Amino acid sequence: MSRTKRLWQAASLVIGGMAVGVGLSAMALGESSSAPIGKWSERKLDHYIGQRIEQRLQEAGLTDDQLDARIDQGILAFIAKQQARQEVKPIQPDDHVLGDRSAPITLIEYSDYACPYCKRFHATAHRIVEHYQGKVNWVYRHFPLSSHNPGAERAAAGAECAAELGGNAAFWAFSDRIFQRERSTEGAFSAGELASLAAELGLVRGQFKRCLDSERTRAAVRADVDGGEQAGITGTPANFVYDNSSGATIAMVGARPYEQFTRVIDQLLARSSAGGPPRNRSKQ
Repeated sequence: MSRTKRLWQAASLVIGGMAVGVGLSAMALGESSSAPIGKWSERKLDHYIGQRIEQRLQEAGLTDDQLDARIDQGILAFIAKQQARQEVKPIQPDDHVLGDRSAPITLIEYSDYACPYCKRFHATAHRIVEHYQGKVNWVYRHFPLSSHNPGAERAAAGAECAAELGGNAAFWAFSDRIFQRERSTEGAFSAGELASLAAELGLVRGQFKRCLDSERTRAAVRADVDGGEQAGITGTPANFVYDNSSGATIAMVGARPYEQFTRVIDQLLARSSAGGPPRNRSKQ
């Protein structure tokens, strides 16, 4: 990865996304807020910022190792500021978990089966769990947006039924199929189509349909939504990297790139292995 790209990703991680406009230029590049870049397209803005970052790197004369060290220091500062702000619950006994429940790091995701950005992030989360080989697990919690209902809520209830009838493995297999085949919020799966997906997993169609009609599955979905709202979530995917030993909670909202998550996770794992001071857990 190029020096410029590493620094740009770190900046977008700490500042919180790509929609930064004049604010990012003023903070990161020292430009006047009266500059005309606020009217530029995102592509043009990215190109300009990349050029300015490269120029600043050349002026500073930093080696790759020195640049990485500064980026890591910035991420640690970001972690320190973020960890006390969130009230998301850590892993719970009834959570849907992919990976080792005793892993030191938990990726907690509030997601919506009808959300295109959630679909994009689903593959990223799988990649994260696979990469860390037992050091990171993934908790999936439902947060169907009202603008995507009733389809998103119906799909969430279907995933709960898959878990009820087939266990944790069926939940994840069902979720994977939903994201692979979901077309749009307008073309959300019908109850019959969800039952067909369940049948593909070896679940009994009639049992699944009865479960889908039950109040208990809708109550399970609402419980996740309530917890998400208490944590201040308003959109999806809403992701949190949770250090199970210290309670540090890092909010990473949106379908962010794989590399942004690995930088934060690597820092948390390094701090944990170094025996860093314990932190207070987030309020629950």
